[in-house]
Amino acid sequence: MKKRDQDRYKCPDLRERYERFKQVSASLTDQDVIDCYTREMVKLKLLNRFGRQSTHFRGYPNTLLMNRCRQLLERRNLPLPSAFLPEDQ
Repeated sequence: MKKRDQDRYKCPDLRERYERFKQVSASLTDQDVIDCYTREMVKLKLLNRFGRQSTHFRGYPNTLLMNRCRQLLERRNLPLPSAFLPEDQ
């Protein structure tokens, strides 16, 4: 493989982003992580149930954030919260 092909697939800021995430996640409380995970999961459930053209649509869920919160919950040995749709739905 040529040198220029190798450089194309490198992501130099990946380590910086990971370190920044570790710092931010260490400062989050358990309740903050649970709230963030639940908020994004409700968005996902609303999207799957009603679609994006409905009046219930609250934006697309940030699945990267949701997965990172799930990882934090698992690392902290906390149960995954159940996300329920609001009653007025």
